[in-house]
Amino acid sequence: MLENLQPLCTECNHDKSALFSTFTAYEEKIKQAAGWDDPRQRLGELLRAFGRGGWVSSDLLEAVASAKEPQDDWHRRLRELRDLGWDYRFRKKRVGARVRVDYQLTKSAPWPDDIPRTIRLNSKS
Repeated sequence: MLENLQPLCTECNHDKSALFSTFTAYEEKIKQAAGWDDPRQRLGELLRAFGRGGWVSSDLLEAVASAKEPQDDWHRRLRELRDLGWDYRFRKKRVGARVRVDYQLTKSAPWPDDIPRTIRLNSKS
């Protein structure tokens, strides 16, 4: 499909191929998260699948957030978890010329029936 094409230099194309092959080790965790309808649920459930001690790469979070539809602002969806009673921490590390960010779940909560409404109510307080 033409809309799926991306013009990439050789180095970036190689990095992209290598990135998705690294997800294979997390297949079961991805399956636990990717089926949820809301991108916040997909992000939260992926963090939960790794447990409280597990670190999740931003690349993997972005891929799972976009499992059902593209998420241009998946970082915002991740921040909104805090309005739903969830929390996480992150760490940054330099890998070559890039900075990699990993996230770790520190607190989870039950999913509300109306996620957008709950976020609106909690973000005002």
